[in-house]
Amino acid sequence: MTLFALFRPLLIMVLAAWWVACLVDALRKHRPWGWIVALAVIPIASAPFYFLNYKLGGSDKGHIDAKVKLLKRLREVQTDLAVRDVPGVRRELAGLYAQLGRWREALDSLRPALDDDPEDLAAQYLAGTCWQELGQSEAAASHLEYVVGEDPKYARGEARVALGNVYKSAGRDSDAVEQFARAAAEYSIPEAVVRHARFLRESGDRDAARRELLRMLHSAGELDPEMKRKSRKWIRAAAEDLKSLEADG
Repeated sequence: MTLFALFRPLLIMVLAAWWVACLVDALRKHRPWGWIVALAVIPIASAPFYFLNYKLGGSDKGHIDAKVKLLKRLREVQTDLAVRDVPGVRRELAGLYAQLGRWREALDSLRPALDDDPEDLAAQYLAGTCWQELGQSEAAASHLEYVVGEDPKYARGEARVALGNVYKSAGRDSDAVEQFARAAAEYSIPEAVVRHARFLRESGDRDAARRELLRMLHSAGELDPEMKRKSRKWIRAAAEDLKSLEADG
């Protein structure tokens, strides 16, 4: 008897249990009926995709579903733009392209909106983040500096974090630290806190770094759901950095 034949019954039981778990999850959480039918009719093909969609990435919203919705909305906005070419529609179109990682197309959509209204902070912020993703620090900084200069509290400190990251990638460490420190102090944004605490640690002020991390971790439960979702890796990083600080004494 081969090894595979020996363990085949166990393997079948595990796969069956996995399929049942996926089906129960789909029913309990009221997933779209397409998923439920697929799991019931073609379990071998659909269960892996269900698992990848809802479970593997740590999000319960569904990665495939989210992308399908984005693409559907993108088509709707493109149709709307053909009827009424106004800055608000272009800005939404650019935002959708950005969510899909299509940074150049996002910038192309933003240009007419910025030409029409250069003081549009939402368009300026989005343009800055797109240039940042494309690795163009100078262009990104010009847009984000404008946003922070006009409204230092824009996006509840996220504009400062974005600007700090641009400065950091450009080698402007002191300017980056200033932005992270402000965002950490005013809003306890996890990424800003971790980056500022690491600077403090490298500078030898370990106690200040420890205080910042503790303060943020204690208040992490009060973050709004969207910020908590976006900051998951930084909250984990804060806990790891704090553990490392305490281990070093």
